Amino acid sequence: MEKENPHSDISASTSDDDQRIQELGYTPAIRRKLTLKLLIGITMANVAPSLGVTFFSTAVFAIGGTFTIASCLIVGFVVIFIMLCLAELGAVYPLTGGIYSLAYKVLPEPIMWFCLLDILLTYHVGIASVSLGFSVYLKTLIPVIQLPNNVIAIIVLCIAAAIASFRVELGALTTTGMVIIESVVLGIIIIAALVYPHQRLTDVLMHPVVSDGSNLTPVTFGIALPTLAATFSLIVGYEAVLGFSEELEGDYKTLIKATVITALLAITLVAVPIAASIIAAPNLISFFQSPTPVIDVIQQSFGSWIAKLVNFCILIALFTALLAGMMVTGRILYATGRDNIWWKGANNSLIRLNKQQVPSFAVVVSLCAIILFAFIGALNWLIIFTASGFITMYFIVGFAGFWSRFKFPLEKRPYKMPFWPFTPLLVMLFTLFAFISQEFQYQIGIIILIVLALIFWGIKKTFPKLVR
Repeated sequence: MEKENPHSDISASTSDDDQRIQELGYTPAIRRKLTLKLLIGITMANVAPSLGVTFFSTAVFAIGGTFTIASCLIVGFVVIFIMLCLAELGAVYPLTGGIYSLAYKVLPEPIMWFCLLDILLTYHVGIASVSLGFSVYLKTLIPVIQLPNNVIAIIVLCIAAAIASFRVELGALTTTGMVIIESVVLGIIIIAALVYPHQRLTDVLMHPVVSDGSNLTPVTFGIALPTLAATFSLIVGYEAVLGFSEELEGDYKTLIKATVITALLAITLVAVPIAASIIAAPNLISFFQSPTPVIDVIQQSFGSWIAKLVNFCILIALFTALLAGMMVTGRILYATGRDNIWWKGANNSLIRLNKQQVPSFAVVVSLCAIILFAFIGALNWLIIFTASGFITMYFIVGFAGFWSRFKFPLEKRPYKMPFWPFTPLLVMLFTLFAFISQEFQYQIGIIILIVLALIFWGIKKTFPKLVR
């Protein structure tokens, strides 16, 4: 497949901000309307730390008990190295599409195809699961609503798609405001630990325990390994910051600053409340066995009214994650069309921009895919599989950070990650280690994606006219 862009015109006049876009073979088409603060707001909505702390952490607590605190710190340390790789690659290739665009420019085509399929599946399945979670939560808060969960999911997805198809700054303002609201949840958890501490931080951190039913037992090495893999489902989504590169006001320094800030916020806003919830837990056995341990801690500490407020904030967080996710996936699909990944008709449709210069058709395609996943019966398996998808995605980031300097040794790099090649190698080794630690039923999903990627690559090589 010849990597070219039918819309490229490097002779076109443009601002200094878009000069690099032209050098990479594209004509800037999307408006630059995102400030640094708005981009951070969108990305943090995609990270959705309050959802990770209140819901996704339940499975991690069940696996690793109080070792979850140390696991968050370890994964957070690795996230810093992933952030450094993203910063260097994003400064060199500041393109809409994020990790996909990096893979398209840097990696061999079979790996690029695998990266694309992994990103699309991970994001769409994740958004579908969030939409169903929104439905369940809405019916819990408002019992008079009797609509089926799938119907509610479709309605809220369509609302999110409508906002995502409008001006990017509207979606950014919406997500930023809602992120501030959902941060109330994280603040309440931290206050609970400060005001009503029941566990000592040094004890739960230095002597981790896990529930085996009716007792607490020390965490072994065999328990710690899968806990690390599962923790990747808590601190994710910060990579979306690169997906809006062409819409950010400013130069590569602004993009690097956004990358650093969002990654550090993601680590802090997950690790600190996770530790606080364990410290505030009156009984660790009951805490680990509860289907909603963090919510229980809040209710025990402050009563039902505060718990209801938290529930409302979590509902806001669910919608915010939906909106941010659809904005991200729409731009990934737009980037694939611009790169002639699919057949001609699909490519021309995906690169279509509406009056607000937003890839609205790509957003609609993403909406249809999400609705499809929301109706799949094996969704529970797919939800857990998303952790494998994110682990694999971050492995590819490390590989791209390592490979790019060999493939393009003369490429001008406005920012160079420190400690290269140790930085990308650590990312690759840790994510590979986390992937191997997972159950085979989730590893097989990645193997299937590898086979599909080779099939897609083979088809494009055999029938190159499909992209014309």
